[in-house]
Amino acid sequence: MSSTCQAPPHTPKNPSGFQKATMPELQITSDDEEADIWLEAERLKRECLEAEQCEKERAEAEQHEREWVEAERWEQEQLGAERWEQECLESKCQEWEAQAQLKTGESKGKVWEKGPSVGSHILPEAGT
Repeated sequence: MSSTCQAPPHTPKNPSGFQKATMPELQITSDDEEADIWLEAERLKRECLEAEQCEKERAEAEQHEREWVEAERWEQEQLGAERWEQECLESKCQEWEAQAQLKTGESKGKVWEKGPSVGSHILPEAGT
């Protein structure tokens, strides 16, 4: 085991103490102190890695949240577009039914024919 050693005391050659100031005392750490330093370095490294992992997981969670919100928004837009399209189709059907009734003079719910062509239809009863 090494121990803390000190250089032998210096006798200043000049009265200002310049030589003493430039010659620091040597200090050698013990094996236990060195082990403590390595343990502390490993602990700090582990904490840093854990912090990096937490940051990575937080960033991934935020990205997942953004993607989920975007998917929800897109789904709502799709549903709105489908509702609008359905309303347009229903409106067109009502217009066609109204035009057909005006042309034929028959009331809703009765059979009307233009012969054996594709134009043969049965108009639905009200409410069905």
